[in-house]
Amino acid sequence: MVIKIPERFVRETVFRYGPRGSRWVDGLPDVVDRLTGRWGLRLEGRVLHGNCAVVLPASTAAGERCVLKVSWPDDKTKYEASALAAWGGKGVVLLLDRDDEACALLLERLDEDRSLLDAPVDTAVEVGARLLGELAIPAPDGLPTLADQQRGWREQVVADWARTAAPVPRRVLDAALEASVALSASSASILVDQDLHYANVLAGARESWLVIDPKVVVGDPEFGASPLLWNRFEAIDGPAAFDARLRAVVDHAGLDPDLTRAWTLVRAVDYCVWSAVSGAGPDVEVGRLMCQWLMR
Repeated sequence: MVIKIPERFVRETVFRYGPRGSRWVDGLPDVVDRLTGRWGLRLEGRVLHGNCAVVLPASTAAGERCVLKVSWPDDKTKYEASALAAWGGKGVVLLLDRDDEACALLLERLDEDRSLLDAPVDTAVEVGARLLGELAIPAPDGLPTLADQQRGWREQVVADWARTAAPVPRRVLDAALEASVALSASSASILVDQDLHYANVLAGARESWLVIDPKVVVGDPEFGASPLLWNRFEAIDGPAAFDARLRAVVDHAGLDPDLTRAWTLVRAVDYCVWSAVSGAGPDVEVGRLMCQWLMR
């Protein structure tokens, strides 16, 4: 069976990665054909995709419903299989098999039509934060550390801040840089999903809600709180509501409140500057408001 890669995914991949992306997309049908044969899969339904992966619903020879996920191979995706193996399905989609050469995963099938975006905001915050805490386990060896990530970030963010007309005041940038240095020096050795947001939590049969698409780093679990704050931001109507959301995340995830505020400032500056670089105007304002409320 020859699969058709969605045109939007092809365009975005080629735009993002150039000739390498074009060659990778062209080779996807052969990769999928090889993997379906290796794992004895029967493909079912349309090809789904996110920003950096295609996902194909399938069934095994034994009739088990699953999905085949093939990701663009980079530092954001290469550690996903090891993290999923470490979690063993607890709070997260279950890893059934892996092919590291192809950056491919065989995963249990969840309900792609039901995410925490569909739940009431308070429920979504509680469930997302609980899962964030549940995934905070001792990290296996060989995964990227927060200290190394932050070292590179500090160099990059100053340059990006300057070339985007200073989307946050210099004093805010300096506060975030200072916090990054101090926090990285004493960061824990915990496995953290730094991209746990409401669209990345799907309804399941084995558990009510399960995390997908983790982007992992080893460090303080408090580093993972921010996506639960800047997503569904339209429900936050001012600093009091922001503080309430922050307290809810801290409480349900079992985080340290001071550490959470400090890491959230670092990530809010990053979010604001990254959004300015990407031309995402509304998200720049979200980042600015978060910084303003955290610094008051």
